[in-house]
Amino acid sequence: MGGLANNGHKVYKLGRAHSQRFHLIRTQLTQLVMHERITTTKTKCKHLKPYAERLLLNAMRVAKTNSNQSRSFLQSFLTTSLARRKIVKEIAARLGDKNNNFINVRFLSERRKGDKAEMGYIEIKGNELENYEKSLEREQIEKGEVPDLKAFKEKVFKQERDFLALKLKEAEENINLKKLEDVVLLEKGKIDVAEFNRREKAAAATKAFFESKLKQVEHDLFICNKNKYDLIKYVTY
Repeated sequence: MGGLANNGHKVYKLGRAHSQRFHLIRTQLTQLVMHERITTTKTKCKHLKPYAERLLLNAMRVAKTNSNQSRSFLQSFLTTSLARRKIVKEIAARLGDKNNNFINVRFLSERRKGDKAEMGYIEIKGNELENYEKSLEREQIEKGEVPDLKAFKEKVFKQERDFLALKLKEAEENINLKKLEDVVLLEKGKIDVAEFNRREKAAAATKAFFESKLKQVEHDLFICNKNKYDLIKYVTY
């Protein structure tokens, strides 16, 4: 699992062969672009960061110069056209004139259940969750409040739950509106069936993203509020 020297760079084997590591990188990079923050093991965070930096640098080149070489790089590492479109049109545009340091990596104090692996998360800077957490922390500092960690985490989870629920509602409303518009465009012949299906698929993916995020936050809130001593009654001897 540790790193091996490779021309001065660290290579993480991750218990996989080269081809398996490549497929893992492609899958995780695609998830990172779609969700902009993913939680995984500490080792995978370290392994993924340089690839994510290169990916975003090439996306910036595509956005600015429409470089064919950079576009081929994106096609090699991102598994869906939706992810390739998002990284160029949304993420690269948001990052502006930056040339590096697109990625944040944070390590978590809590270990994974079962194998006790060290965990962390990797995210693209400027995503909505990061901006929200920063504004909440700034609000606490301005008020001069220093809440205990559990109360602070619970407040963050509740605020994130409400935020994601609102986003999910907006996504559902947009799906209905866009579908009506696309049906009209299809009837007028301005888009074909393939484009109509692609738009429906993209809208459904956005809705599924917010649904999964909302479920995760609700689970985290449940874990945060649960009394660990209640679990004693489930212990068998």
